[in-house]
Amino acid sequence: MALLQESLAVAVESRSMRPADTRRVVVNTTVQPKNVIFPTDAKLTESTVNFPQAIDLAC
Repeated sequence: MALLQESLAVAVESRSMRPADTRRVVVNTTVQPKNVIFPTDAKLTESTVNFPQAIDLAC
């Protein structure tokens, strides 16, 4: 929040915008698809099976 406030203060000081310009704000809420992988039971099981090997290597 502080970064936004500072950016707006600099814009007003440099006369790039007027304080009145912030009375109405348009927000773009366009959603972009992301390639997010959620853990599945199979992946969790595989990581559990491989976890003891990681512990042996650490000791």
